[in-house]
Amino acid sequence: GSNDYVIPNRNRDVWKHFGHGTEAGRLLRRLYNTKGQADGAARVSYPRLPSPARHWEAQPAPRKACPQRALIRVPRLRAGTPDRDDPRNWRAPIPCRKPAKQIFAELKDHAPKRPPDLKSGRDLVREKADLQDFFHFCGGRALPRGAMGHVPEGELPKAEPSHRAMRNSTNPDSGMTGEQQEIFQDLMRSVKEKQERLAIIEAEEATDIAPSKAKTARNKEALELRNGIERCLQDINTLFSITE
Repeated sequence: GSNDYVIPNRNRDVWKHFGHGTEAGRLLRRLYNTKGQADGAARVSYPRLPSPARHWEAQPAPRKACPQRALIRVPRLRAGTPDRDDPRNWRAPIPCRKPAKQIFAELKDHAPKRPPDLKSGRDLVREKADLQDFFHFCGGRALPRGAMGHVPEGELPKAEPSHRAMRNSTNPDSGMTGEQQEIFQDLMRSVKEKQERLAIIEAEEATDIAPSKAKTARNKEALELRNGIERCLQDINTLFSITE
C-alpha cells in the first residue's frame, strides 16, 4: 500500500530541472520534497571532530613572580676564624659543682647571723646542772633511800645558788627580781635602738624635702617606731607599778 512506498532519491531533486519559478517545479517540490531543510541537512556529511579525553575546564592564569620576593644575590663576607691562643677569645668553662673540700671549708667558716632583738631561749645545759644538783644534794628521790648511800656530816659540798633561784630572788636596790631586771633591760635596749633609727630617719627627712615613695616609706617606718617606743614605755611603767 501507500505505507510501503518510499520516494526514490532521484525523484527528490526532479523539481530542480524545472526550477522553483515555474508552476511545474513548485508542484514537484511539494510532491517529492516533503522533509524540507531537515532532509537536506541529513544528506550532508560533516567531518567529525575528535572527542577530548576529558571535559574542558578553565585553567587559572599562570602566577607571576612577586617583585618583592625576587632573589637577589648579595655577596656575604665570612668572619675569620678566631685565634684560640689569644686570651681575648677564651671562653669561661661551664659552671660545675664545687669540690667537696671547698664546700666543707665554707660550711666551717660560715657563722649564722643572729637577728637583733631576739630573746635568749632556755639554757638546757644550766637547767640540766640544776636538776643534777637538786637530785644529788637536795633530797631527790631518783633512787630508794637505801640505795642513796651514806654521806657523813660536814662532807656535803656547799651548793651554789641556782640560776632559777637567782631569777626569783629580789634585788634590794631596785626591788626587782632577776627575771624582772632582764625584762627591764630588754625594754630599754629596744627603746634605745628605735630612737637611734628614728634619728637617722629624721636626718634623711631634713635633706630630702621633695615628695617621693621613699619618703612615704620613711614616714611609715617612723610612725611604727614611735608607736613601738610608746608601747615599750607603757610596759616599763607597768613593770614599775608591779615592783612597788
